[in-house]
Amino acid sequence: MFWYKIKRQAQGLPANERKTAAQIAVLEEAYRTQPYPDGEDVEGVAESTGLTRDQVRAWFQTKRVNTGQTELNDSRLFAGPPVAIAAAREKHKRLRKELC
Repeated sequence: MFWYKIKRQAQGLPANERKTAAQIAVLEEAYRTQPYPDGEDVEGVAESTGLTRDQVRAWFQTKRVNTGQTELNDSRLFAGPPVAIAAAREKHKRLRKELC
């Protein structure tokens, strides 16, 4: 068992608690406004959602990671114009045939 689960259980809390739709709405709005909140912003979001500062910080960190991966995947999918991608595929096929 992980240390944070033991800590939560010692406090009489469940090991993992999902956030409510209202909490997520507040977190999403705060993220759109400021993806890298400072201490005061984290405090404000924590107070308005009823979450701890650590939970808010962890949510923001996870959100930034997931958003970055999505943007990275999107940029890989649309790396160039379709014509250039099709031309590269054709060139690759032609070279494979020549080598075989």
